Amino acid sequence: MRPRNVWLIYALCSLVVLATLAWVIMRAYDADRLRWQAEMLSQRDQNVRLALWRMDTKLAPLIAEETARPSYAYQPSVYQASPLQSTLVNPAYNVFLNFEADPAGNWRSPQVPIEQSPEQANRRQANQKQALQAPGPSLEQLQDNRKRLDQLAAKIDLPELIGELPEQGNYVAVMPTPNLPPPSVPSTNQSRDGFGREYGGNYSNGGGYSDNPFADESGDKNEEEDIPQQIALPKVASKGKGGDYAQREQRYQQQARQEFSKQRGYGSAINAPAAIPATDGSASVVESMSRPLWMNDQLLLARRIRRNGQMLVQGSWLDWANLKKELLDEVEDLFPQADLVPLSDPEAGDPTRMLAGLPVQLQLPLFKNVYQPNDAMISMLLLSSAAVLLALGAVAGLLWGVLALSERRAAFVSSVTHELRTPLTTFRMYSEMLAGGMVPQAERRQKYLETLRVESERLSHLVENVLSYARLERGRGPSLDDRTTPGELIERFEKRLADRAKLADMELVVEVDPAVADVPIQTDLGVVEQILFNLVDNAAKYARSAEDKRIHLQGKIAATKPGRRSVAFAVRDHGPGYESERSASRAPAFSKSAQKAAETAPGVGLGLALCRRLAKQLGGGYLEAANHPEGGAVATLTLPLAA
Repeated sequence: MRPRNVWLIYALCSLVVLATLAWVIMRAYDADRLRWQAEMLSQRDQNVRLALWRMDTKLAPLIAEETARPSYAYQPSVYQASPLQSTLVNPAYNVFLNFEADPAGNWRSPQVPIEQSPEQANRRQANQKQALQAPGPSLEQLQDNRKRLDQLAAKIDLPELIGELPEQGNYVAVMPTPNLPPPSVPSTNQSRDGFGREYGGNYSNGGGYSDNPFADESGDKNEEEDIPQQIALPKVASKGKGGDYAQREQRYQQQARQEFSKQRGYGSAINAPAAIPATDGSASVVESMSRPLWMNDQLLLARRIRRNGQMLVQGSWLDWANLKKELLDEVEDLFPQADLVPLSDPEAGDPTRMLAGLPVQLQLPLFKNVYQPNDAMISMLLLSSAAVLLALGAVAGLLWGVLALSERRAAFVSSVTHELRTPLTTFRMYSEMLAGGMVPQAERRQKYLETLRVESERLSHLVENVLSYARLERGRGPSLDDRTTPGELIERFEKRLADRAKLADMELVVEVDPAVADVPIQTDLGVVEQILFNLVDNAAKYARSAEDKRIHLQGKIAATKPGRRSVAFAVRDHGPGYESERSASRAPAFSKSAQKAAETAPGVGLGLALCRRLAKQLGGGYLEAANHPEGGAVATLTLPLAA
């Protein structure tokens, strides 16, 4: 197959491999991107759950305290100059106002005291300074509370509010008579919730009053089992309710039960205020569950109650702006750009983003898919790509070597055939002439015999070089058993080398430096002879047309590294020199074709390559070939001196 076709097939196969590699890289990239995206979404969902837990945990004490208040706590107190008496003289933190309203549209608040008579109003104005010094709200605060109550009444559609509240009866109580002893001072054993509010003090009963309808005479009733559900939390779609939302919802109910138990006086009662007197001295009250809801952009926590059969609405007007800020501060480390969005219809909300205590949904910025590849995956893909490219390069190198070897082998066959055909033709022709008696002259017969001898030596030299190269290929190196000197070595080979130069009508000039003539060297004489003969043979073939017919053989001290002594044998001619530095130093074996041999000089291109490899086998020797500065070519064999 032609090399061009071979390279074409290799290129097509390489394209298929590279396309497959690119496909694998893209699939790995997509898989890692999906993995990263799933991890980011999972981490985001985990942070969302954590954020919701934090906010619900912060909300729970406020919601539980407001929903657990007894119904009488929402009734306005009668104004007293000093001190102002009410269970809710000041609203709780993050609460604008507590309120009570009836279907007729009458709004009341424990933060807005009632003046029962004109005399009390005059007394309040006359004792304004004393009132300002008394514990409780200032006159300005009372005025602000009244304005807020009016604003609330104007903003809220009471029938709509009543329609949104559950009607389930949840708690039955008997209101006390108005003739109650004054409340005792709260104890200092108090706790703080997530907003810094104090709650949970013990109050003395002061007169046998109990607001616990579930307690028996022994007082051993189980609180957790008997306290009813207090909060009607935001409704969500049944398909989404459960899991994390259900757990947070359960947390609210537990908190409400604890607060209910504390405020309703399991073992200690909350003192009742100076309430509006009842006509019959007592009041039967049925409380329904409290529900957080939005009305006209206002956040309320309200419930229905029935007092002596009359339906009322009680609740708290929450400060959503401040509450929202504090809740977002809780999750700023998780979601700095988060927001809380009111839900008018909680069933349409996403339970995985909703607070369990308020109809509010956590709104997050859009998830930015800024993919960051995994370093391990990048390293793996780079190594895989490098391995594939290296494999393709190795295959290309191997293929190139095989094709080059094939070409050299073809050139070798062509050159050897040409080299063998010439002497064989001479052998055949001269032997036939001599055998047929066609050369009667003795002088001419002697010339023919000499020609046959030269051609036989030429054939022997060719065969010897090929066999030597084959031995090197099989790893059989020369044996360094011969100890001699440069002078003896050159004297031994001089006649054969001179005869080879003489065949080309050239003269061998031997120059041996006396300083190295007698120094010992340990080498293989046969290999050294073969190297020098090949160098002289090359000079005789390529420089035979030069004007200067001399071939110089020099023996001298080699210029080597300090501490290393070597002797150099240089063969120089005055011919055209080497075509290039590559042909002088790196020309491969069998690189000369028959056509090139016919154009330049006979041979198979083996001599210099063989000499270079043989020199490396001589215990540290080497061969250098280059063009001489004064013209011609020079090849130098360097051998180390014997120890």
